[in-house]
Amino acid sequence: MDCCTILRRIPEAERRGHLQAQRLNRPAPDVGADMIRALRARGLFWEAIGTEVGLSAKTVRARA
Repeated sequence: MDCCTILRRIPEAERRGHLQAQRLNRPAPDVGADMIRALRARGLFWEAIGTEVGLSAKTVRARA
């Protein structure tokens, strides 16, 4: 079987529910843009801020 055949056999709602559950099961740290901006003003790099608050550097930049 190829991938397309398998995907056609899995109901759309089940796939969507699985993807939503993956997103919902990860609790987001309670870090606001103000806190990120304050850390950035102190001269920290994105990676250092991410390490400190428990997020990736990409997420930190997106929330800032």
